[in-house]
Amino acid sequence: MSGRFIVEERATAGRGEALFLVLDTQDRSRPVAQFARRADAEAHAARLETGPFDWDEQDVWKDPWPDDR
Repeated sequence: MSGRFIVEERATAGRGEALFLVLDTQDRSRPVAQFARRADAEAHAARLETGPFDWDEQDVWKDPWPDDR
């Protein structure tokens, strides 16, 4: 995949499981997202390539799980 967002595979610390990171080629210092499956990471990177989200799209992409547990 070529474009602004790329997928890189890395091993997690200690477990040796694959971790697929979506990186912004303009700032590779921090992952945009991470996934356990390459297909999920590539789908997310492809979605990001389509351009900025408007406010309605951002509402649809919100995480349905509460972070305050």
